[in-house]
Amino acid sequence: MDQMTNQREQLESAQYNVQQTKAVSQQAHKKIYELKAKLRTERLVLKSVVALLVAIDSFLIYRLISNGGHL
Repeated sequence: MDQMTNQREQLESAQYNVQQTKAVSQQAHKKIYELKAKLRTERLVLKSVVALLVAIDSFLIYRLISNGGHL
């Protein structure tokens, strides 16, 4: 009877561990998703800044060429 009680306790403990592991895994998945979304946003902002700087540089080069070296 003691052996069955011990086995039951082990099974309950294993089930608890599985539930805890599942919860941690779900939290990690959610955090990874949030980090990916943040990374996408940061990349979009960075690409926008680069595009804006290229446009400004292009405009300034055009002004230099069209005005004989004067802005």
